[in-house]
Amino acid sequence: MLTVATALVLALSPTATHPSLTCLSYNAYYEARGEPYTGQIAVNQVALRRAAFDRDRVCAEVYRLGQFSWTADRKRPKPHGPAWTRAQRAARD
Repeated sequence: MLTVATALVLALSPTATHPSLTCLSYNAYYEARGEPYTGQIAVNQVALRRAAFDRDRVCAEVYRLGQFSWTADRKRPKPHGPAWTRAQRAARD
C-alpha cells in the first residue's frame, strides 16, 4: 500500500524546483500559515489528492475555482519571514 508520505515524494520527484512545489508553498502559506506544521501538510495533502498525485496537475488543483479560499483574493501580500520558510518546508516534505 502506498503511504501518503511516499506518494508525496513520488508526486514531486525528481526535481526540487518543480512549479508544484511553489504552488504547494503558496497553498500552505496562504491557506494554513496560522496552523501548526502538520496542518500545513494536511492542506497540501488535499491538493495532492485532488491532483491524483500527478505533479503536473497540482497547480491546477490549487488554483481551481472554489478549492482554496486564498485563491479568490487577488491582492495577497508577498509571502515572507519564518511563516514562508515553514510553508516551503511543508511543500517539500
